[in-house]
Amino acid sequence: MICNIVRIKEEVPSIPSTLHTARAERIEDASIVDKGEFYEVVRNITFSSVSTAAGFVMGRAANGWIEWKNDEGKTLDQVERKNVA
Repeated sequence: MICNIVRIKEEVPSIPSTLHTARAERIEDASIVDKGEFYEVVRNITFSSVSTAAGFVMGRAANGWIEWKNDEGKTLDQVERKNVA
């Protein structure tokens, strides 16, 4: 899965500290660059789960299985989990 833009710069007050720290570290090491309205991802970032990746992008806790969607609007859960027969 590739995400080139972190559209949500703001973090909710209840953001898990691990996500807050990860975002701060990626700004510090220039993996993401402030473009004004959004952050641009300029280096590959590996996450331990799809939910951690979604939370990083959204600035809050998130369930990546339902937040990540393809061009047809299908969730990752619908594409990956429910199609396994």
